[in-house]
Amino acid sequence: CDVRAAAPLAKAMLCASDTDRAALAQALFAEKRLITGLACMRHGHMVVQGILELCDAPERDEAIRQLTPDTEALKKSRYGRTIIQTLSELLQEAAAPAGG
Repeated sequence: CDVRAAAPLAKAMLCASDTDRAALAQALFAEKRLITGLACMRHGHMVVQGILELCDAPERDEAIRQLTPDTEALKKSRYGRTIIQTLSELLQEAAAPAGG
């Protein structure tokens, strides 16, 4: 991913409708390891953060599925560590008993 493309992608993720946000996420998932690369970039990690926090379950689950095997790569980046923290929080919420 071009470094200069990450900021407009982040803005699009924040401002898009739910349908457009899902379509953008699906387009990003189609390119192998693009999500991991974005997660390690200054503005790119905001795109991934948007997918994890703003998208519905199917897109969020796909992002988690693609990011989880790459945690070692994410740990090497300041921005990747932010994504790891978000992943950890999402997984803890999912494991928490309902009605808690």
